[in-house]
Amino acid sequence: MLTKLELINFRQHTSLKLEFTQGVTVIRGANECGKSTIFEAVTFALFGVEACRSNDLTTWGAPDKSHVVTLELDLNGQTYHIVRSARGAELNSGDIKITGQREVTRRCEQLLDLKPGTGTNLMFASQNSVRGTLDEGSKSIQLIEKLADFDVVDGYINTLQTNFSLGKSDHLQQLVAELETQLVNTQQQIDEFIDIDEFEATENSALDEQLQALKAQAVGKKSDIDRLTEQLEKIRGEEETRNKLKLSIANVEKNLDSIRAGLSAPVSTRPNAHLVADAESRVKFHEQLKNIRAQADIQKKLGILHLDYLSYSYYCPSHFDSKNPLIRINGTKESIQQDIGLLESNYSEYRIRKQELLLKRKNLEDQKCTNLVCPTCKREWDNADEMQKNNARISEEIVELNIELAKLDNSIVEVESEINKLKAVLRQPEFTPAINSKWVIDDDGKYPLKYKWAGGELAEVDHEVSRQLEMYEDLLEDLSAWESKQEVFKQQLVDAETQLVELTENLALVPESDTLSAELSHTLNQVRLDLNDIQHGINSVNSKKSEIPVKVEQLRKQYSELKTEENNVKDKINNFKTEIINTQINNALLKALREIKPILANTIWQQVCNTISQYFSTMRDTPSMVTKASTGFEVDGHNTKALSGSTLDVLGIAIRVALTKTFLPTCGFMLLDEPFAACDVERQMRALGFITSTGFDQIIIVTHEDTTEAVADNLITL
Repeated sequence: MLTKLELINFRQHTSLKLEFTQGVTVIRGANECGKSTIFEAVTFALFGVEACRSNDLTTWGAPDKSHVVTLELDLNGQTYHIVRSARGAELNSGDIKITGQREVTRRCEQLLDLKPGTGTNLMFASQNSVRGTLDEGSKSIQLIEKLADFDVVDGYINTLQTNFSLGKSDHLQQLVAELETQLVNTQQQIDEFIDIDEFEATENSALDEQLQALKAQAVGKKSDIDRLTEQLEKIRGEEETRNKLKLSIANVEKNLDSIRAGLSAPVSTRPNAHLVADAESRVKFHEQLKNIRAQADIQKKLGILHLDYLSYSYYCPSHFDSKNPLIRINGTKESIQQDIGLLESNYSEYRIRKQELLLKRKNLEDQKCTNLVCPTCKREWDNADEMQKNNARISEEIVELNIELAKLDNSIVEVESEINKLKAVLRQPEFTPAINSKWVIDDDGKYPLKYKWAGGELAEVDHEVSRQLEMYEDLLEDLSAWESKQEVFKQQLVDAETQLVELTENLALVPESDTLSAELSHTLNQVRLDLNDIQHGINSVNSKKSEIPVKVEQLRKQYSELKTEENNVKDKINNFKTEIINTQINNALLKALREIKPILANTIWQQVCNTISQYFSTMRDTPSMVTKASTGFEVDGHNTKALSGSTLDVLGIAIRVALTKTFLPTCGFMLLDEPFAACDVERQMRALGFITSTGFDQIIIVTHEDTTEAVADNLITL
């Protein structure tokens, strides 16, 4: 049942909404007001533009192809909402959604149980097609035969003749006999086929025994390799230890040469350095220095030190007996002590860092690969290039460490010298002037403190004594510095000689084993070759074992092919036997179809014509017999062209209602466009009475006749 219709820019209607109810709905209006357009809009929504008079559907003056028709209908309690335009179509119902022009048309025909293209010839009767079934003659007969599926019988006959076997089956029986002989031969080959499981078990058992024996030999060889490798690594470790000890001894001896050179260095480079050149001359030097200081002391006590000397070099009474001034540096006694503590801390850190670098250098040297070739075959190891690159990298790191060690040694010597210098400054005696002394402090930020004479001009001094004292004090300073260095060199000499003794003793403890290492390497290589041969044997056995499944699979494949061939032959025999039976059945079926077609056609035509006659007689109010002729329908034995216009109208209605009721018995509605155009009022009333009694739930009549109001349940006036 149609429930709602909405038109936008569809022919005469730019915007129109209609609602339909059950019963008879009459759409009435003057000519050219768009009544038939409503009928056409319904068929457009359901079946597309192919069901319309033309494809020029858009309202004149509106945008091209802007027409849209929306239709809502209820079928079997379910509501369907259809929207169709020039650009597409869509059908919605609950979770169902269908889009596309052809898809929506096909779905609508399925919902209405229509064969394609028959809707407008049945329940949708347009103004020009009410009589169409009569005017088109033989085409109406073709329509009815299409609705009755007469062509199905011809299709069955054509299908049987085209796609199914018919006729004699002697050649098939000959093929069956040949295939049965082939089947016997195949079954004989299957019976004589080898036992595949027994073959697989025997082959695996023999190979497993070989594999177990080879694996046992491999275990023994691996044990020998582990033992020999452990011995060889121990010997090589001893060789490496000896080489390292020899290198360390060479380094210590080189260091000893350097220390001895330091011990033999001259005390001073001054012109009078011969005064302290050896131990004997140094003893005389100190005696002479003592005498000169005594003379200078006498000069002071006598008050004859020259004022020029006092004004140039501050006098220090603590060294009154020396012409050399004190060793003085910036700072105070306390700050110098703090500097010494800081330097001693740095000295300790340098020593610790040196030990760390020496240990790191030893570890790097241990990582070097000394043997790049096989001692037996003299061939480079497979990874010799990688070993050389690694050695080169280690050598570079060792060079960098040696550079850093050299710098560190210089830093240690410098710090040690600075500590001795500062300690020498602190060891100098401090001058404490007597009470009421003429010496006063002249503070210049250095230690020891400087004093200057405040006692006025003094008498002339003996310049020769002063020059001698100055010369001896200079030599004394050089001698003190040399003696400090000699103490350091002596301690280093003791340490180096002790280290040399320890290294030599350790070298003596490490045995020499060059010959034994070569013999072990040769033996180890031979054992590895033996293990390699055994492994090849294991791989060969495993390869043979892996081939067994392939062989078994090939045997199973051959056996399967024989079984497949057996089954195929059986299937062919059964198929040919079935085909023989089917041929016999098809022959009988073809004969039956050819006999039943005329009977079936006569029965359906008799039923259709009887129904049309009944409906036509009711609306004509005269008993009439409608029959089938070669060119269409006949009424009471006469051609329908002899009938009047109103009679043809009611005959057309009778045919459409009869066809709809016969071939669409579940259809609940019908649309008629100007069905009574040529009828008088009396015939219109009889036709309306007939239409309302046909049992349709909904009938929509498009007309301009006033008589339709008498039966209208819903009147729509345009």
